[in-house]
Amino acid sequence: MARVLEQHPLTQGLAELLTYFQLARPGLDVLIDPDRTWELVYDRVGSDGCTAAIIPRVTFVRNDDGESAAEGEQP
Repeated sequence: MARVLEQHPLTQGLAELLTYFQLARPGLDVLIDPDRTWELVYDRVGSDGCTAAIIPRVTFVRNDDGESAAEGEQP
C-alpha cells in the first residue's frame, strides 16, 4: 500500500484510507498482514497539521483468472 499512497496521496483522510482495506474486485486480491505494520503520516483534511496511523502491511495482488488467493489454496 505504501507505493499506492506514494503515487496517490490521501486527500480525504482516514475515510479514504479505510476504503483501501475494502477493495474487492475480480482479479485483485488484498492481502493484509497484521503482524507487520508501518506508520502512515498524512495531512489532515479541513485543518492544519498531520495525523499518524499505524496500519498493517497491505499488499495488492493481481490475478489473471479472477480466483482469489484464498480460493486457490489447496489443503
